[in-house]
Amino acid sequence: MVRWSLEHADGEHYVVVRVGEQVIGRELVIWEGLPRFEAIAGLLVERYPGRVLELRPDEGEAVTYLLGDRLSWVNGIERVNRDIIGPAAPPPGGTA
Repeated sequence: MVRWSLEHADGEHYVVVRVGEQVIGRELVIWEGLPRFEAIAGLLVERYPGRVLELRPDEGEAVTYLLGDRLSWVNGIERVNRDIIGPAAPPPGGTA
């Protein structure tokens, strides 16, 4: 599983994309960032074909920044995992 975490450094908030403890990407966080979450999922599938099984935000603040004031986006994380990553994921027993 690939994790979408938030980190605070130098007075800024950052999204940190990780596999285990390895950081594979870091950028400034965006309020209502679900479209960016979707774009990153697509980039991960393109760069690591067949290896990304899901992209999950950490609970709490990471989800808050993804959804922002758009509570109607609450199913967006599942939609990204189903529609973007799901078709590209290997059958059960593959790796992430």
